[in-house]
Amino acid sequence: VTELPETFGWEETNRIIYLPEGCATTGNNLVIGDVCPHLVLSSEAGDFHPSKPFMATKATYTFTVDGFRMLMLPFAAGIPEGVKAYSVSTDMVVQEVDSVKPHQPILIEAQGEVTFTGEGKVAFGVSSSDNAMRGGYTQRPLYAGDYLLGMQDGKWGLVRQTSANTLLPFGVYAQPASSESFIPFDLSATGIQEITVSPTLQDAPAYNIMGQRVDADYKGIVIVEGKKMIRK
Repeated sequence: VTELPETFGWEETNRIIYLPEGCATTGNNLVIGDVCPHLVLSSEAGDFHPSKPFMATKATYTFTVDGFRMLMLPFAAGIPEGVKAYSVSTDMVVQEVDSVKPHQPILIEAQGEVTFTGEGKVAFGVSSSDNAMRGGYTQRPLYAGDYLLGMQDGKWGLVRQTSANTLLPFGVYAQPASSESFIPFDLSATGIQEITVSPTLQDAPAYNIMGQRVDADYKGIVIVEGKKMIRK
């Protein structure tokens, strides 16, 4: 390939372009040889599906969270200041962690816009099939019987979905060996606080913790006009 432009105008997406060693083109998400000087990903920029692994000198993932959210990252990262991260085991024990491993679903406690920063190997991957928590970097369908993060009766856990839905890129769902409508987390080792429930705004558009719009039949924690509520 010759006469490449000096910059590529696709900073609004999670796409990657691979260029030959020694190429002088600059910009985010460019892999020169097998190194990406600056990988910039966000929850609003769509699917992330690199065709082959590469090394990132710096990698960031930016998203917005209002309380709690589950996600998975394609690179190792530290925990930003003011943010807490927790692992969730197969038996639903929640334990705080001091770093994020690639392809490992984690529970995030934060408020507002958050950016995770890391470096090293970046690759497309899936979470371990040994864990009930599953994540991915591309949009995928969810089905009745899958589980998402939610709250019931003042407890955090997994809420069984009663209808089809869509999991957004970098999101996490669960397929535990259970048919219970709600599986609570064991939070004894954490400092997660219960949420105060507002009885108002019942008829306004509602969204789950992953930012997906839900209908009136959805049970668990929902966000309505920026406020958290519990539907039982």
